[in-house]
Amino acid sequence: AITQHTLITTGEFDEITLDCHETIRDGVAGPAHLVVMTGCSHLTMVEQPGLYNALIRDFLRAA
Repeated sequence: AITQHTLITTGEFDEITLDCHETIRDGVAGPAHLVVMTGCSHLTMVEQPGLYNALIRDFLRAA
């Protein structure tokens, strides 16, 4: 099981349903955060690189 802080990102229009991402989040034994990025589909890091990088940076700084 994953026991470390975990960040899960998805896009609002991702083909992989939000239910799947919530299942992943709920399966993490440690603290897990699910962020749904507005206006994005599956490639959030390509579609909104500034926002994606800020999410990763803030997550790492908080660790």
